[in-house]
Amino acid sequence: MCERFRLLTTKKLKNPYWRFNNLLNENEVNEFLKGTKDLALLQKVSFYILAHVENLTLQVLKYLRVNLKKEDADKHLEFMKPIIRKLRKIYKEIHKTNDVKKVSSLIDEMVSICLEVGIDPF
Repeated sequence: MCERFRLLTTKKLKNPYWRFNNLLNENEVNEFLKGTKDLALLQKVSFYILAHVENLTLQVLKYLRVNLKKEDADKHLEFMKPIIRKLRKIYKEIHKTNDVKKVSSLIDEMVSICLEVGIDPF
């Protein structure tokens, strides 16, 4: 189960940061940060946040396995599992509604979850 969870990502990225993965462009990020009301863009941002965290987690796991111990990688995965699950749940909620205010609030929640664990997607 641990192995399966680790390999499941929304989208495999070589670089999880938005400037280098083509999930968002600079104009879209600026519009989001200004408080856009564009539902399609907000959904796109939610996808990016989820993919960012999943891929960053994978990269850290690979680094830990190569440079430290498998146990360290396993601890990191166990720490990140509930965070990724929360983000996936919120992502699904976002795609079930057309209420821009609710979507904005849910994305704020996603960003807060990221920041609580030291991940800044932007």
